[in-house]
Amino acid sequence: MQRRTKENIKHYLKDAPTLLWVTKNLRRPVGFFISLIYGACLSLKLTGAWRFTAIRFSNKLIKVNIKKQRGAKFILHGNLIVESFLEGTSPINIILAEGAILEIKNDFVIGQGVTILVYDNAKVLIGGKENSSASGITADTKIMAEEKITIGKDVIIGWDVVITDSDWHTVAGQKNTAPVIIEDNVWLAHGVSVLKNSVIGSGSMIAAKGLVSGTIPSNVMAAGIPAKTIKDNFSWSR
Repeated sequence: MQRRTKENIKHYLKDAPTLLWVTKNLRRPVGFFISLIYGACLSLKLTGAWRFTAIRFSNKLIKVNIKKQRGAKFILHGNLIVESFLEGTSPINIILAEGAILEIKNDFVIGQGVTILVYDNAKVLIGGKENSSASGITADTKIMAEEKITIGKDVIIGWDVVITDSDWHTVAGQKNTAPVIIEDNVWLAHGVSVLKNSVIGSGSMIAAKGLVSGTIPSNVMAAGIPAKTIKDNFSWSR
């Protein structure tokens, strides 16, 4: 136990973003201590390990509701950063059914009111931040997987987005599911819906209120219902 604690301290000392976060929050020692303990408790419940800075609150403390059933796994390689956008306080819901897997490979921001539902034996894989300043979900978004949803690296997801790989109802006794793939460096603007069997190519942007049901090429801007390319050779930056 003592050896593990020393190794954790050495790791944090080498982690410049963590040091910056700790230094910034020392200005509010009581609130910071509470958020640190709460984050560690969430980490234990989700990953099975005490990690005091793995789940961190960047400003306001937001309630995180967790339901994790038998055999479910939450694999966090980086840090999950909980942020209150525009002073929002709606709780975050993470629901992992039996045998479900939610994996986040790098640092990832999640805002208030977000729900992530991973159904029995389904998977949600999130790349998180690699080369950009940040990657994450702004607020009030729903990600619901009954088979598999893959979200690439450096993806930005706006307010009120819905991403699902299922119709969530049977037709003639058959489930209607198909994987969703969102490649690297994609921007989903406010109110976008991404439905089953969709692929969004790297570097693309889906304009506000667009509905994706199929394949969107790389490096384009798409809009409409259903979303179609309106601009080729498109690039965007934060």
